[in-house]
Amino acid sequence: MSQELARLNRDVTLVVNTGSELGRRATASGLKVFPVRMRQDYDLIAAWKLRDLIRKHRFDIIHAHHPTAHAISLLAAKLSGVPGLVVTRRVIFKIKNNPFSRWKYTSLRINRYVAVCREIKSILEDYGVNHNRVKVIPSAVDLESFRPVQDKSEARKKWGLNPDDVVVGTVGNSAWFKGHSYLMQAAQTVMQMHPNAKLFFCGKGTEDLIQKARELGIERNVILSGFRTDIPDILTCLDIFVLPSLREGIATAGIEGMAAGLPVIGTKVGGIPDIVSEETGLLVPPADSRALAEAIMRLIGDSKLKIQMGAAGRLKAQREFAKEKVAQQILELYQDALTGTN
Repeated sequence: MSQELARLNRDVTLVVNTGSELGRRATASGLKVFPVRMRQDYDLIAAWKLRDLIRKHRFDIIHAHHPTAHAISLLAAKLSGVPGLVVTRRVIFKIKNNPFSRWKYTSLRINRYVAVCREIKSILEDYGVNHNRVKVIPSAVDLESFRPVQDKSEARKKWGLNPDDVVVGTVGNSAWFKGHSYLMQAAQTVMQMHPNAKLFFCGKGTEDLIQKARELGIERNVILSGFRTDIPDILTCLDIFVLPSLREGIATAGIEGMAAGLPVIGTKVGGIPDIVSEETGLLVPPADSRALAEAIMRLIGDSKLKIQMGAAGRLKAQREFAKEKVAQQILELYQDALTGTN
């Protein structure tokens, strides 16, 4: 999003943690990057450095995108007197009820909140944030990077996949709330009915799922790629994208799957219903491997439906999640933050 705002002739500086991958990639893309060591919430040294940066460049808006950045930016805003402070909340976890958290989330120094899905907006409002200060704006996707591909054979060769394999996949770092074990169990059922079905996990730590695959006896049909940066190429290998999460915010990976023309099967949690509808995919209860298996087999058995949902998902991504459209919503929110009232 910083790149898109810069393309629209906005003066954007990205503040990142020292030595971060984000900083390296942002610098390579030509963005102005300011590295700061941010060790924890309420890091006074980091807040002081951010204050100096704000005063030097006379910025109008600070936009914090991470819980630690949220706390540090709030301190820096008070120290610098910057006119606008916007905070994005992406996680679905309950906000802690202690004095620090209450100050952090209810401070009137925060002009506006961005909630990436409707449920997060509800969480903020239930915590005491005025509903007028919260705007639902989803994560954006670069539609040029994620495109439907008819011929998947070249992308599949790299991973030893055959053209006639049915490849079901997900993208996301390994964590208990991602529901990977339920997808693995569902895949065991699917593979009994469809021996040419393959399961593709992409994300940091997914290589550790090999033991679970061995226990289920499906390790030969499972690909565990670990952390990758070539996500568009990974999605090209897939036929069906699955979000088996137990908790989830907006699920950017699912939006990217839709942009790549894939039907999406998701669980009815968090922000997943915000992106997956009956036109673009199937929704199932969380922690239900049987329901996941049935949804996967339904799409495997109905090629027409799979193609229709994939095409509808691409259109939805263009209509609601394109970076150009989301950037415009962000700019409108910035203006409201500077001219509106709390």
